[in-house]
Amino acid sequence: MATSASAATDTVTRWSIHEISFMGRESYANPYLKHDDPLLSVTFVHPDSGTQIVVEGFWDGGDTWRVRFAPTRPGMWTWTSSSADDGLNGKTGSLKCIAPTAAQIAENPNYRGHIKVGPTSRYFVHADGTPFFWLGDTAWFMNSRRCALGDNADGPFYTYLRDRRAKGFTVILAQYFATHQRNEAGYPFPANTKLPGNGDFDELNPDYFKQLDVRVQAIWDGGFVLAAHPTWIGKRMWMPPEDAGRISRYLMARYGAYNIIWSLSGEYQYSYSRQPRPWTTQDWKALGKTVQSCNVFGHPVSVHPSGRQKPDDPPEWPAEAHVGSSGGEFHNEAWLDHNWLQTGQRFDLLWRNPMRVAENYTRTPVKPLIHSEGWYENQRKWGPICTPAHIRWQAWAAFLNGAAGHGYGAWGLWQFHDPSDPESNLTKRDDTPSWQEALSYTGAAQLKHLRDFFTSIEWTALQPHRDWVRLDGRTPELQSLTDPHCAAKPGDSYVIYVPMDNRGKRAQILGLADQVYAARWFNPRDGSSSPINDGEPIDTDDDGTWTAPPVPDDEDWVLHLAAVSR
Repeated sequence: MATSASAATDTVTRWSIHEISFMGRESYANPYLKHDDPLLSVTFVHPDSGTQIVVEGFWDGGDTWRVRFAPTRPGMWTWTSSSADDGLNGKTGSLKCIAPTAAQIAENPNYRGHIKVGPTSRYFVHADGTPFFWLGDTAWFMNSRRCALGDNADGPFYTYLRDRRAKGFTVILAQYFATHQRNEAGYPFPANTKLPGNGDFDELNPDYFKQLDVRVQAIWDGGFVLAAHPTWIGKRMWMPPEDAGRISRYLMARYGAYNIIWSLSGEYQYSYSRQPRPWTTQDWKALGKTVQSCNVFGHPVSVHPSGRQKPDDPPEWPAEAHVGSSGGEFHNEAWLDHNWLQTGQRFDLLWRNPMRVAENYTRTPVKPLIHSEGWYENQRKWGPICTPAHIRWQAWAAFLNGAAGHGYGAWGLWQFHDPSDPESNLTKRDDTPSWQEALSYTGAAQLKHLRDFFTSIEWTALQPHRDWVRLDGRTPELQSLTDPHCAAKPGDSYVIYVPMDNRGKRAQILGLADQVYAARWFNPRDGSSSPINDGEPIDTDDDGTWTAPPVPDDEDWVLHLAAVSR
């Protein structure tokens, strides 16, 4: 809902976006540069609780400034603006916040409130405490002209969102802008449109971000959480730290009222080796503090790492930057409240997935971890093609080794490839599939079964317990592509993922205690279940173990044991 600074009291549903527009009186050579020291702020007060939220405004072209606010409590709110510009200063107003209906919440989980770290620091919850299952889809270039909005909300972008919602995804992984990619209103910084750019980020194009506004609102309306970084600093463009701070403040002011998760940059480590003035670790720590200083709604903050993990590749990177995790350099930073991992994008690197997840699960203090990027489905680079089986394996291995979320990617879709667009072929390959082809990959559809499985049980209580599984009497190896993965809530629920090529082998489960269980085989390819022991409860051995029937065939399977009353 939008209003002017002189409007009467508006009625706003809790957690929805309320926008207020202002007209400045002063003349500025470049209003965007005022975001170094924000020109406009608005204080929202909830008198009944004493809650006070101070939100920065943003320049939106000409003399127009705007503020976006998401009311966090029902009841009356009052607001007052503050600015050195007389046209923006001293404006007041009020709004009435009402609770969403049960039907609204069922249709759009964003009405449950912003995402935050959960009580055990192992997963995320909505503001109302409801656990949030992070299943992300990668659309790095959703803000491009080939991922268009259309004349009547009928463009490719909306086709994409409808498909991803139907397939059960809950998070859209994206970037807010790319200097070399146009959307319907041109480039974000018209004086800087080539790669790697000229480092000029002074002249911002507000119309570009107005087109992004429509996309971000549609993501919210679709019930998704947006997990995004401003752009790819260092890897795809040069950007000085001071400009990174300014654009981060601008984007947080513009989109901070939405349900977002913040990454400082994509593959941040390249800033150490690909810029005329290389960044330092301290530059990134300073940017993290800047982001948190304007993160008034308390969104989760991390940074997306590179998947390059050889200690000498490239040598300019600090030693801690070669571990595929934000936690290598920043785990103990106060501004970072969860870790993102990238584990590699080819077959011979798949073993990194469970290894890196397990490694980061043990970091202290405890923070949630996200497997944010791995091997893309149908990726046709660096050897064998990534199949649906590889997609399932990555997701199940990540969650069962302690991840709070997983990011899926489709080759051809992450770049939203359109062969007719000269800005499209980011991989410089003639065989890159179109986005239409990539949208229908099998592995993406099968991940809905994973989400449905986990959300049907108490998944937030599961803990990694690979040590409680034996396959034909052998302890599984963490880096094996065929050995099982296990997580459990001891004495209650046990989930064992058995990868392909284990036909006839028997899984023995330890740590079952003195309990009776119902056992089933769950099919991760179609979501069906087959009861074990004709559906009758199974008894554990005296030592608290149980040996499952042979694995049905060479496909992958999930063995699930759930405690039942005696």
